[in-house]
Amino acid sequence: MKTPKEYRDNLLNHIITKQMLVDCLYSVNNEPKTIVIKKGNKERILDVIGM
Repeated sequence: MKTPKEYRDNLLNHIITKQMLVDCLYSVNNEPKTIVIKKGNKERILDVIGM
């Protein structure tokens, strides 16, 4: 996701709005909940919640 121009401008001016915080928290909460485990040439993907 690309950062909106308004958010970049606000950050350059040291301004953080409530909407910016809400969007960041939403984004972090919705990141994929997976772990990739590499062993040799094989990869295993585990779901963090349902391991």
